[in-house]
Amino acid sequence: MQAFATEARLVLGQVKVDGKSNEIAAMPQLLEMLALKGRIVTADAMHTQSATAGTITARGGDYVLALKADQDSLHEDVRLYLDDPARADELPSCQQVDGDHGRLETRRATVCHEVAWLQERHGWPGLAAIGKIEARRETPRQTKTETRYYIISVPLSPERFQHVVRAHWAIENGLHTPLGPRCDHERGPTAKPQGPWTRKPRPDAMSCPQHRKARTDKGRHAR
Repeated sequence: MQAFATEARLVLGQVKVDGKSNEIAAMPQLLEMLALKGRIVTADAMHTQSATAGTITARGGDYVLALKADQDSLHEDVRLYLDDPARADELPSCQQVDGDHGRLETRRATVCHEVAWLQERHGWPGLAAIGKIEARRETPRQTKTETRYYIISVPLSPERFQHVVRAHWAIENGLHTPLGPRCDHERGPTAKPQGPWTRKPRPDAMSCPQHRKARTDKGRHAR
């Protein structure tokens, strides 16, 4: 299980695990290898655990964590709220369209910062926002759609939220294998000394774009 810096294109830390069932238990050890203050950590849905979120925020970091349908009622509460047609015009959102090699991809990001009701219900450490990404991929042969939901510990704009999620999936797709957490790395050096298994990945696997917009309206800078 590995942690990557999306902008530096480096492996920051790596922990050996016997199998997927042990990745959740290994996450605290991996996080201990990283300086998280002022960083955003993204991770696969299996790592959307209350303990993991608590560790990240306690050490000064923020998170954008994916949700799965089997995560009790949290996923369902987020889905029902963000998919409510009555809120479609109220929630901030943005849309991005990309075309390449006969393929058209449309991604719409929506966020909500009013989450006191959800925090009262679930008591999630550091929860400050929720979001969803609606993706539509069109080719001459078929059209595929997918919607993913997230919990977020910092009130990101829709544009920033979409960028963070895309950076995560750029690494995921580039390496063709499920990996551990990624650190949002635009805000400077992050790593403590790397573990004995740390290595640099293939250069072609790291293709995250540069991005230097403000992280929040409060003036803090992202990455």
